[in-house]
Amino acid sequence: MNAASLDRNEIFSIKMFDKLTFSFPCRKYRLIVVLTLLMFVAAYLYVWYMREFHITNHLHTMALNEFDCKNLLSSDSKEMEKAIDYLEGKNKQFAHLPSIQYDTMEKLAGRETPKAKGVQLPYGTEENTDFPVAFYISFHENVVQLQRLLYIIHRAQNIYCVHVDDKLSSKDFEAVYRVANCYKNVFLTSRREIMIYGSVTEIRAELNCMEDLVNSGHRWKYLIHFTAKSFPLMKNSELVEALKSHKGKNIVHSNWPEEHIQFKRRHILVVEQITKSGYIRHTQDLKPKPPFGIKPTPGFSTNVFTREFVDWVLVDTKAKEVLNWMSDIMYPAQYYWATLNNLYHNGILQTPGGDCDAPGLKQLNFYLIGWNVPADRKLCRSGHYVRNTCMFSVQDLAALTQRRELVANKFDISYDPIVYMCMEQWITNKTRGNHL
Repeated sequence: MNAASLDRNEIFSIKMFDKLTFSFPCRKYRLIVVLTLLMFVAAYLYVWYMREFHITNHLHTMALNEFDCKNLLSSDSKEMEKAIDYLEGKNKQFAHLPSIQYDTMEKLAGRETPKAKGVQLPYGTEENTDFPVAFYISFHENVVQLQRLLYIIHRAQNIYCVHVDDKLSSKDFEAVYRVANCYKNVFLTSRREIMIYGSVTEIRAELNCMEDLVNSGHRWKYLIHFTAKSFPLMKNSELVEALKSHKGKNIVHSNWPEEHIQFKRRHILVVEQITKSGYIRHTQDLKPKPPFGIKPTPGFSTNVFTREFVDWVLVDTKAKEVLNWMSDIMYPAQYYWATLNNLYHNGILQTPGGDCDAPGLKQLNFYLIGWNVPADRKLCRSGHYVRNTCMFSVQDLAALTQRRELVANKFDISYDPIVYMCMEQWITNKTRGNHL
């Protein structure tokens, strides 16, 4: 068919259709329709995207609301099977919230304008105001989990120092700063270390926070070492009673000193300031004998110290000489604190709050760690370990809530967000006097 065979009315209709279809107003309307459709698609993707992050409703997301923590805490087989199927369906890999979303971080922390009236406590009460506690929190990843930990452990009478690994990007650091800035008694340490696992940087970071806490003017009585992947097993009032029961003594795990080959040779820390990375170089250089004839004592890198101990360790010349000697051994943080606290062998140090009993005789219920050793395998039902330390899962829930330690380590919401959500509900209800 051609134009010659069409009558005048048909030609007019075709021209009008072309004009309406390709004219500017019609193109404009079509653009609006397309943009509207794209907005709907973007909104749908955003909802799906947020379901993958475990932050909505302050503690957990829509995606996790379908799980009943009460049943999981009682090891209900059907609920447990449903939770395990969900985690395995996601391959136990859950994305982190991008740190660039600063506004979201501030809303999660409890308010949008910094330094207004402080964050309202989740439990609505202020307890044990006569026994303030200091917290040292070491952080290297996942700002959301740090925020959620602060929400749980925060009390107005306490004080919190966060050390941020200097390897983190400026965006991640800004996100942590904004979260800390939402609380009047949470601050970031004034000096940051490039954290190298197994090196003296772990001790230096803690000493940096100790110095800032001493200079803060706050009248805290004990210092507790947390990591951002720790979680409390006691409410604040129980924690305070446990600290009071030690009557001015440090809570430092230690074992009997043994001669170890790592004390014979030097292990040099190498840090690249430009790339903010580092490693430990093993050498054949012989180390001198330990100063003052001390016995290097194995223990944990995470401990609880009295205020008197912290004041002492920052200035005492003997403590500094011991640190200098240990700065080129492997895993010095696992020896330094236990060595200082071991007055049974190292009485010459005169450590405030130190232990005069033989190492290893006391069962100190402070830090629950599921080591990758046969005796501890029952503590880690998932069998997932990171650096020989159990990553607790929903399968460990019932056992965790029956423990008597102060703190459990480790949790990771990017590995198992369900166990973290249920632990939050459990400790919150425990503090309020309710029960799941």
